[in-house]
Amino acid sequence: MGVGGGVERVTTTKVNALVQQGHEVVILTTDYKGQPTSYGLDKSVKIIDFGLGYAEDFNIPIWTRLFRTISKMKRHKKAMSAFLFDYRPDIVVTTHPVETAFLPFIKDGSKKVLEYHGSKFIYRMERSAKSILSLRGLLARIYEQRDACISRNFDAVILLTKEDYDSRGKQKNMYVIPDPLSFEIQESADLSSPIVLAMGRHTEQKDFFSLVDIWEMVCDKFPDWKLRIVGDGYLKNSLICYVQRKKLGNSISIENGTSEVVPIYLNASIFAMTSKFEGLPMTLLEAQSVGLPIVSYACPCGPRDLLKDSENGFLVAPSNKVEFSSRLEALMRDESLRREMGARAKKILAATILSISWDYGLNYSSISKHF
Repeated sequence: MGVGGGVERVTTTKVNALVQQGHEVVILTTDYKGQPTSYGLDKSVKIIDFGLGYAEDFNIPIWTRLFRTISKMKRHKKAMSAFLFDYRPDIVVTTHPVETAFLPFIKDGSKKVLEYHGSKFIYRMERSAKSILSLRGLLARIYEQRDACISRNFDAVILLTKEDYDSRGKQKNMYVIPDPLSFEIQESADLSSPIVLAMGRHTEQKDFFSLVDIWEMVCDKFPDWKLRIVGDGYLKNSLICYVQRKKLGNSISIENGTSEVVPIYLNASIFAMTSKFEGLPMTLLEAQSVGLPIVSYACPCGPRDLLKDSENGFLVAPSNKVEFSSRLEALMRDESLRREMGARAKKILAATILSISWDYGLNYSSISKHF
Protein backbone atom coordinates (compact mmCIF):
# COMPACT_ATOMS: atom_id res chain seq x y z
CA MET A 1 0.00 0.00 0.00
CA GLY A 2 1.09 3.55 -0.64
CA VAL A 3 3.22 2.74 -3.67
CA GLY A 4 0.48 2.95 -6.32
CA GLY A 5 0.01 0.56 -9.19
CA GLY A 6 -2.64 -1.90 -10.29
CA VAL A 7 -2.49 -4.25 -7.28
CA GLU A 8 -2.96 -1.46 -4.76
CA ARG A 9 -5.74 0.11 -6.81
CA VAL A 10 -7.73 -3.10 -7.16
CA THR A 11 -7.09 -4.10 -3.54
CA THR A 12 -8.50 -0.75 -2.42
CA THR A 13 -11.56 -1.26 -4.64
CA LYS A 14 -12.19 -4.75 -3.26
CA VAL A 15 -11.67 -3.74 0.36
CA ASN A 16 -14.00 -0.75 0.04
CA ALA A 17 -16.65 -3.00 -1.52
CA LEU A 18 -16.42 -5.48 1.36
CA VAL A 19 -16.66 -2.66 3.91
CA GLN A 20 -19.81 -1.37 2.16
CA GLN A 21 -21.35 -4.79 2.66
CA GLY A 22 -20.71 -4.63 6.41
CA HIS A 23 -17.48 -6.62 6.70
CA GLU A 24 -14.69 -5.55 9.03
CA VAL A 25 -11.40 -5.50 7.11
CA VAL A 26 -7.80 -5.20 8.32
CA ILE A 27 -4.90 -4.91 5.88
CA LEU A 28 -1.54 -6.42 6.84
CA THR A 29 1.55 -5.14 4.99
CA THR A 30 5.28 -5.76 5.04
CA ASP A 31 6.63 -2.55 3.46
CA TYR A 32 3.96 0.11 4.06
CA LYS A 33 5.94 2.48 6.34
CA GLY A 34 2.90 4.68 7.00
CA GLN A 35 2.75 6.20 3.53
CA PRO A 36 -0.54 7.75 2.40
CA THR A 37 -2.66 5.27 0.48
CA SER A 38 -3.00 6.12 -3.20
CA TYR A 39 -6.63 5.36 -4.05
CA GLY A 40 -9.07 6.47 -1.35
CA LEU A 41 -9.15 3.59 1.14
CA ASP A 42 -12.20 3.59 3.45
CA LYS A 43 -11.29 5.29 6.75
CA SER A 44 -12.62 2.38 8.80
CA VAL A 45 -9.93 0.05 7.42
CA LYS A 46 -6.98 -0.47 9.73
CA ILE A 47 -3.51 -1.02 8.25
CA ILE A 48 -0.92 -2.93 10.29
CA ASP A 49 2.63 -2.95 8.93
CA PHE A 50 5.10 -5.64 9.96
CA GLY A 51 7.99 -3.43 8.81
CA LEU A 52 9.96 -6.24 7.17
CA GLY A 53 11.29 -4.31 4.19
CA TYR A 54 11.31 -6.97 1.49
CA ALA A 55 11.29 -4.22 -1.16
CA GLU A 56 14.60 -2.85 0.15
CA ASP A 57 16.35 -6.00 -1.07
CA PHE A 58 15.05 -5.98 -4.63
CA ASN A 59 18.17 -4.62 -6.32
CA ILE A 60 20.85 -6.37 -4.25
CA PRO A 61 22.76 -9.47 -5.46
CA ILE A 62 20.46 -12.47 -5.57
CA TRP A 63 22.49 -14.66 -3.19
CA THR A 64 22.39 -11.91 -0.56
CA ARG A 65 18.69 -11.33 -1.21
CA LEU A 66 17.96 -15.04 -0.79
CA PHE A 67 19.57 -15.22 2.65
CA ARG A 68 17.92 -11.97 3.78
CA THR A 69 14.52 -13.19 2.56
CA ILE A 70 14.87 -16.41 4.59
CA SER A 71 15.71 -14.36 7.69
CA LYS A 72 12.80 -11.99 7.15
CA MET A 73 10.43 -14.88 6.45
CA LYS A 74 10.97 -16.19 9.98
CA ARG A 75 10.03 -12.80 11.45
CA HIS A 76 7.12 -12.60 9.00
CA LYS A 77 5.69 -15.95 10.09
CA LYS A 78 6.06 -15.04 13.77
CA ALA A 79 4.30 -11.68 13.32
CA MET A 80 1.52 -13.20 11.20
CA SER A 81 0.90 -16.02 13.68
CA ALA A 82 0.73 -13.59 16.60
CA PHE A 83 -1.79 -11.42 14.77
CA LEU A 84 -4.03 -14.28 13.66
CA PHE A 85 -4.23 -15.94 17.07
CA ASP A 86 -4.90 -12.57 18.71
CA TYR A 87 -7.39 -11.16 16.17
CA ARG A 88 -9.10 -14.42 15.10
CA PRO A 89 -10.37 -13.37 11.64
CA ASP A 90 -12.87 -15.51 9.74
CA ILE A 91 -11.09 -15.30 6.38
CA VAL A 92 -7.49 -14.39 5.52
CA VAL A 93 -6.68 -13.37 1.93
CA THR A 94 -3.07 -13.13 0.83
CA THR A 95 -1.40 -11.81 -2.31
CA HIS A 96 2.12 -11.98 -0.83
CA PRO A 97 4.41 -14.58 -2.45
CA VAL A 98 6.40 -15.19 0.73
CA GLU A 99 3.30 -15.78 2.88
CA THR A 100 2.19 -18.66 0.69
CA ALA A 101 4.96 -20.81 2.20
CA PHE A 102 3.57 -20.70 5.73
CA LEU A 103 0.10 -19.13 5.88
CA PRO A 104 -1.95 -22.31 5.24
CA PHE A 105 -0.16 -24.04 8.11
CA ILE A 106 -1.07 -21.47 10.79
CA LYS A 107 -3.98 -23.24 12.50
CA ASP A 108 -5.85 -20.28 13.97
CA GLY A 109 -9.24 -21.41 12.68
CA SER A 110 -9.52 -18.96 9.78
CA LYS A 111 -10.07 -19.93 6.16
CA LYS A 112 -7.07 -19.16 3.98
CA VAL A 113 -7.48 -17.70 0.48
CA LEU A 114 -4.68 -17.13 -2.02
CA GLU A 115 -5.17 -14.46 -4.68
CA TYR A 116 -2.84 -14.50 -7.68
CA HIS A 117 -2.43 -11.07 -9.26
CA GLY A 118 0.09 -12.38 -11.74
CA SER A 119 0.36 -15.64 -13.63
CA LYS A 120 2.59 -18.71 -13.40
CA PHE A 121 4.26 -17.59 -16.62
CA ILE A 122 6.44 -15.18 -14.64
CA TYR A 123 8.61 -18.16 -13.69
CA ARG A 124 8.90 -19.34 -17.27
CA MET A 125 9.93 -15.84 -18.31
CA GLU A 126 12.69 -15.94 -15.69
CA ARG A 127 13.85 -19.34 -16.97
CA SER A 128 13.95 -18.13 -20.57
CA ALA A 129 15.77 -14.94 -19.64
CA LYS A 130 18.39 -16.69 -17.53
CA SER A 131 20.11 -20.03 -17.90
CA ILE A 132 18.64 -22.84 -15.81
CA LEU A 133 22.18 -23.20 -14.43
CA SER A 134 22.00 -19.66 -13.02
CA LEU A 135 20.56 -19.06 -9.57
CA ARG A 136 17.66 -17.02 -10.94
CA GLY A 137 16.81 -19.73 -13.45
CA LEU A 138 17.01 -22.43 -10.79
CA LEU A 139 14.88 -20.45 -8.34
CA ALA A 140 12.29 -19.80 -11.06
CA ARG A 141 11.91 -23.54 -11.62
CA ILE A 142 11.73 -24.21 -7.86
CA TYR A 143 9.14 -21.47 -7.31
CA GLU A 144 6.94 -22.74 -10.14
CA GLN A 145 6.92 -26.25 -8.65
CA ARG A 146 6.40 -24.84 -5.16
CA ASP A 147 3.39 -22.83 -6.31
CA ALA A 148 1.77 -25.94 -7.73
CA CYS A 149 2.14 -27.72 -4.38
CA ILE A 150 1.35 -24.83 -2.04
CA SER A 151 -1.87 -23.78 -3.76
CA ARG A 152 -3.46 -27.11 -2.83
CA ASN A 153 -3.12 -26.21 0.87
CA PHE A 154 -5.37 -23.15 0.63
CA ASP A 155 -9.13 -23.30 1.12
CA ALA A 156 -9.55 -21.30 -2.08
CA VAL A 157 -7.31 -19.93 -4.82
CA ILE A 158 -8.53 -16.92 -6.81
CA LEU A 159 -7.28 -16.49 -10.37
CA LEU A 160 -7.98 -13.61 -12.72
CA THR A 161 -8.30 -15.31 -16.10
CA LYS A 162 -9.44 -18.57 -17.64
CA GLU A 163 -6.08 -18.79 -19.37
CA ASP A 164 -4.31 -18.89 -16.01
CA TYR A 165 -6.90 -21.34 -14.62
CA ASP A 166 -6.31 -23.74 -17.52
CA SER A 167 -2.53 -23.47 -17.17
CA ARG A 168 -2.65 -24.40 -13.47
CA GLY A 169 -4.51 -27.65 -13.95
CA LYS A 170 -8.06 -26.62 -12.94
CA GLN A 171 -7.76 -27.60 -9.27
CA LYS A 172 -11.01 -28.00 -7.36
CA ASN A 173 -10.18 -25.15 -4.98
CA MET A 174 -9.53 -22.68 -7.82
CA TYR A 175 -11.99 -20.01 -8.93
CA VAL A 176 -11.81 -17.33 -11.62
CA ILE A 177 -12.87 -13.85 -10.46
CA PRO A 178 -11.72 -11.04 -12.79
CA ASP A 179 -10.65 -7.89 -11.00
CA PRO A 180 -13.33 -5.20 -10.78
CA LEU A 181 -12.85 -1.80 -12.31
CA SER A 182 -11.90 0.87 -9.81
CA PHE A 183 -14.14 3.44 -11.50
CA GLU A 184 -17.19 3.55 -13.72
CA ILE A 185 -17.69 6.49 -16.07
CA GLN A 186 -20.05 7.22 -18.93
CA GLU A 187 -17.63 9.43 -20.87
CA SER A 188 -15.67 8.17 -23.84
CA ALA A 189 -12.34 9.35 -25.18
CA ASP A 190 -12.70 11.70 -28.15
CA LEU A 191 -10.00 9.77 -30.08
CA SER A 192 -8.95 12.83 -32.06
CA SER A 193 -5.89 13.83 -30.04
CA PRO A 194 -2.55 12.59 -31.41
CA ILE A 195 -1.60 10.70 -28.25
CA VAL A 196 -0.61 7.07 -27.71
CA LEU A 197 -0.78 6.15 -24.03
CA ALA A 198 1.02 3.50 -21.99
CA MET A 199 0.62 3.16 -18.25
CA GLY A 200 2.12 0.99 -15.54
CA ARG A 201 5.04 0.39 -13.21
CA HIS A 202 8.54 0.75 -14.61
CA THR A 203 9.67 -2.87 -14.29
CA GLU A 204 11.14 -5.53 -16.57
CA GLN A 205 7.66 -7.04 -16.84
CA LYS A 206 6.15 -3.97 -18.54
CA ASP A 207 9.05 -3.71 -21.01
CA PHE A 208 8.61 -0.05 -21.86
CA PHE A 209 12.05 -0.22 -23.52
CA SER A 210 10.49 -2.28 -26.32
CA LEU A 211 7.73 0.30 -26.64
CA VAL A 212 10.35 3.02 -27.12
CA ASP A 213 11.96 0.90 -29.86
CA ILE A 214 8.58 0.51 -31.54
CA TRP A 215 7.91 4.23 -31.28
CA GLU A 216 11.25 4.92 -32.96
CA MET A 217 9.93 2.96 -35.98
CA VAL A 218 6.78 5.08 -36.37
CA CYS A 219 7.38 8.55 -34.95
CA ASP A 220 9.02 10.08 -38.05
CA LYS A 221 5.93 9.16 -40.11
CA PHE A 222 3.62 10.88 -37.62
CA PRO A 223 5.46 14.01 -36.39
CA ASP A 224 2.37 15.42 -34.64
CA TRP A 225 1.87 12.32 -32.45
CA LYS A 226 3.21 11.89 -28.92
CA LEU A 227 3.78 8.82 -26.73
CA ARG A 228 2.91 9.26 -23.04
CA ILE A 229 4.27 6.70 -20.56
CA VAL A 230 2.71 7.22 -17.13
CA GLY A 231 3.92 5.45 -14.01
CA ASP A 232 6.68 5.02 -11.44
CA GLY A 233 9.18 2.29 -10.66
CA TYR A 234 12.82 1.35 -10.31
CA LEU A 235 13.54 1.40 -14.07
CA LYS A 236 12.07 4.83 -14.69
CA ASN A 237 15.39 6.71 -14.71
CA SER A 238 16.90 4.05 -16.95
CA LEU A 239 14.05 4.52 -19.42
CA ILE A 240 14.48 8.30 -19.38
CA CYS A 241 18.16 7.83 -20.25
CA TYR A 242 17.22 5.34 -22.99
CA VAL A 243 14.85 7.85 -24.56
CA GLN A 244 17.51 10.55 -24.40
CA ARG A 245 20.12 8.30 -26.05
CA LYS A 246 17.70 7.67 -28.90
CA LYS A 247 16.96 11.42 -29.13
CA LEU A 248 13.22 10.84 -28.84
CA GLY A 249 12.58 13.29 -26.03
CA ASN A 250 10.52 15.59 -28.25
CA SER A 251 7.91 12.90 -28.97
CA ILE A 252 7.99 10.77 -25.78
CA SER A 253 6.79 12.05 -22.41
CA ILE A 254 7.62 9.97 -19.32
CA GLU A 255 5.36 11.10 -16.50
CA ASN A 256 4.85 10.37 -12.82
CA GLY A 257 2.17 7.95 -11.73
CA THR A 258 -1.08 9.39 -10.37
CA SER A 259 -4.38 8.23 -8.89
CA GLU A 260 -6.22 10.64 -11.22
CA VAL A 261 -6.02 8.39 -14.28
CA VAL A 262 -9.40 9.04 -15.89
CA PRO A 263 -8.47 12.39 -17.51
CA ILE A 264 -5.30 10.79 -18.86
CA TYR A 265 -7.24 7.99 -20.53
CA LEU A 266 -9.84 10.41 -21.90
CA ASN A 267 -7.14 12.57 -23.47
CA ALA A 268 -5.56 9.67 -25.39
CA SER A 269 -6.54 8.05 -28.69
CA ILE A 270 -4.72 4.69 -28.53
CA PHE A 271 -3.51 2.50 -25.66
CA ALA A 272 -0.35 0.41 -26.08
CA MET A 273 0.88 -2.47 -23.89
CA THR A 274 4.18 -4.31 -24.41
CA SER A 275 4.21 -6.45 -21.23
CA LYS A 276 6.10 -9.75 -21.16
CA PHE A 277 3.44 -11.25 -18.87
CA GLU A 278 0.43 -10.11 -16.86
CA GLY A 279 -2.26 -11.37 -14.50
CA LEU A 280 -5.28 -9.37 -15.61
CA PRO A 281 -3.94 -5.97 -16.70
CA MET A 282 -6.08 -3.28 -15.11
CA THR A 283 -4.81 -0.75 -17.63
CA LEU A 284 -6.47 -2.71 -20.45
CA LEU A 285 -9.76 -2.78 -18.54
CA GLU A 286 -9.57 0.94 -17.83
CA ALA A 287 -8.59 1.84 -21.39
CA GLN A 288 -11.54 -0.13 -22.77
CA SER A 289 -13.90 1.47 -20.28
CA VAL A 290 -13.33 4.87 -21.93
CA GLY A 291 -13.40 3.43 -25.45
CA LEU A 292 -9.72 3.40 -26.33
CA PRO A 293 -8.61 1.02 -29.09
CA ILE A 294 -5.67 -1.10 -27.94
CA VAL A 295 -2.50 -2.56 -29.39
CA SER A 296 -1.08 -5.22 -27.08
CA TYR A 297 1.29 -8.13 -27.12
CA ALA A 298 -0.64 -11.38 -26.70
CA CYS A 299 1.37 -12.19 -23.60
CA PRO A 300 0.21 -14.56 -20.86
CA CYS A 301 -2.18 -13.91 -19.18
CA GLY A 302 -5.01 -11.43 -19.78
CA PRO A 303 -4.84 -9.81 -23.21
CA ARG A 304 -6.34 -12.85 -24.95
CA ASP A 305 -9.17 -12.89 -22.38
CA LEU A 306 -9.93 -9.20 -22.90
CA LEU A 307 -9.20 -8.43 -26.54
CA LYS A 308 -10.77 -9.73 -29.71
CA ASP A 309 -8.20 -9.23 -32.44
CA SER A 310 -9.22 -6.62 -35.02
CA GLU A 311 -12.45 -5.88 -33.13
CA ASN A 312 -11.59 -3.85 -30.04
CA GLY A 313 -7.87 -3.72 -30.74
CA PHE A 314 -4.94 -5.66 -32.11
CA LEU A 315 -3.23 -8.66 -30.51
CA VAL A 316 0.41 -8.95 -31.58
CA ALA A 317 2.70 -11.95 -31.22
CA PRO A 318 5.02 -11.33 -28.23
CA SER A 319 8.28 -9.54 -29.07
CA ASN A 320 7.23 -8.86 -32.69
CA LYS A 321 8.10 -5.16 -32.80
CA VAL A 322 7.61 -4.86 -36.54
CA GLU A 323 4.04 -6.17 -36.39
CA PHE A 324 3.32 -4.02 -33.34
CA SER A 325 4.52 -0.89 -35.13
CA SER A 326 2.40 -1.77 -38.18
CA ARG A 327 -0.76 -2.15 -36.04
CA LEU A 328 0.03 1.07 -34.23
CA GLU A 329 0.46 2.89 -37.54
CA ALA A 330 -2.90 1.63 -38.79
CA LEU A 331 -4.70 3.19 -35.84
CA MET A 332 -2.65 6.40 -35.88
CA ARG A 333 -3.44 6.89 -39.56
CA ASP A 334 -7.20 6.12 -39.46
CA GLU A 335 -9.45 8.01 -37.03
CA SER A 336 -12.55 6.18 -38.22
CA LEU A 337 -10.90 2.83 -37.41
CA ARG A 338 -10.08 4.14 -33.94
CA ARG A 339 -13.69 5.14 -33.40
CA GLU A 340 -15.03 1.77 -34.60
CA MET A 341 -12.70 -0.19 -32.36
CA GLY A 342 -13.20 2.17 -29.42
CA ALA A 343 -16.99 1.77 -29.58
CA ARG A 344 -16.65 -2.01 -29.70
CA ALA A 345 -14.20 -1.90 -26.78
CA LYS A 346 -16.83 -0.48 -24.45
CA LYS A 347 -19.47 -2.98 -25.57
CA ILE A 348 -17.17 -5.99 -25.27
CA LEU A 349 -15.95 -4.88 -21.85
CA ALA A 350 -19.50 -4.50 -20.53
CA ALA A 351 -20.32 -8.03 -21.67
CA THR A 352 -17.23 -9.80 -20.34
CA ILE A 353 -15.99 -8.21 -17.13
CA LEU A 354 -17.21 -7.12 -13.70
CA SER A 355 -18.13 -3.48 -14.02
CA ILE A 356 -18.53 -2.28 -10.45
CA SER A 357 -16.77 -3.03 -7.17
CA TRP A 358 -19.90 -4.30 -5.38
CA ASP A 359 -19.85 -7.43 -7.54
CA TYR A 360 -16.54 -8.48 -6.00
CA GLY A 361 -18.14 -8.94 -2.60
CA LEU A 362 -21.01 -10.92 -4.10
CA ASN A 363 -18.61 -13.26 -5.90
CA TYR A 364 -16.43 -13.62 -2.84
CA SER A 365 -19.39 -14.38 -0.61
CA SER A 366 -20.59 -17.09 -3.00
CA ILE A 367 -17.16 -18.77 -2.96
CA SER A 368 -16.93 -18.66 0.85
CA LYS A 369 -19.98 -20.94 0.99
CA HIS A 370 -17.82 -23.73 -0.39
CA PHE A 371 -15.33 -23.57 2.52
